[in-house]
Amino acid sequence: MWILVLPPLLALMAAAAVLFLLRRRYRTSVALLLLGIIVNHASQTIALHPFAPSLEDRKQESSYLRILEYNVWGMSPYLKAHDREPAVGLVSVIDSLHPDLVVLPEYNSVFSHSLGDTLQTHYPWNTKSLMGSPDRGEVQVYSRYPVSNLRRFWLPNDSIYTDPVDETYWTRVWWMDLDVEGRTVKFVYVHLKSNEYTRARRKSAHWIDGVRDYWEGLSVGYGERIKQAVAIRDSLLRWGGPSIVAGDFNDLSGSDVLRTIQDAGLSDAWWKSGFGYGFTYDSYHLYLRLDHVLFSDHFRVVGSKVISGCDFSDHDPLLVDLRFSDK
Repeated sequence: MWILVLPPLLALMAAAAVLFLLRRRYRTSVALLLLGIIVNHASQTIALHPFAPSLEDRKQESSYLRILEYNVWGMSPYLKAHDREPAVGLVSVIDSLHPDLVVLPEYNSVFSHSLGDTLQTHYPWNTKSLMGSPDRGEVQVYSRYPVSNLRRFWLPNDSIYTDPVDETYWTRVWWMDLDVEGRTVKFVYVHLKSNEYTRARRKSAHWIDGVRDYWEGLSVGYGERIKQAVAIRDSLLRWGGPSIVAGDFNDLSGSDVLRTIQDAGLSDAWWKSGFGYGFTYDSYHLYLRLDHVLFSDHFRVVGSKVISGCDFSDHDPLLVDLRFSDK
């Protein structure tokens, strides 16, 4: 919860530093500035890479791995506005960015057949065909590279949201092998447990009436995400090779959840190459960076960018370019 206050706190510290500087209280200004830098570095809140390369113009090239992560929210706004017509606009956005991997949390398999059929012509390897179950498309990945060994994470059933008859329950975490230029890359795509903020809002006439529901959602969501994060971390540590984790984490950089996964030796692409706060979610007056791409030190990040202006979801797409570190 505390990490939510860091962006406005850092902004206030920067404003105060400028104010003290104008009043020639240099020591106080420098102290606030240094404190802000330390807090920002520890929390990985605001990335400071203003001269990162532009990514939109890069065509598909060898030795690059371009990832487009986009929580499409079941394409809800698009479906309502366009009467469930084929998602020509979204396909056009994807094609213009030339991604090698397209990660789509909250993919609605019932209403998105046209989208899937179109993407499948460009991305022959996809989890829709591998799963063989069109009604379980909560997360879809489309890949230019061959994929294999697709499997789902399972965790012990001690969650209040699962069927008590089962000893285990499936998570929205998938694992697969990518064959990238002859190298095997473990790719984990996720949609971790949310804090159910939207559900709490719907239950309450005013936000203050739902404080109890918000707190319960935060507590339950955090507990679920930590278990998922531990499973991901432990699996990647056992693997030890090139690894990427991407998707909607429903949590922020610097949080326990992100740090737990990064304990497997992963870095945050936005923190390493982005500029600014880089929020990817902007609904209910909340501006949060919930979508992330994490990568192992077998890669170096060339650049990352949040693509604004897409109106298909309450999220914005996150575009990341990786390259093997020995190239």
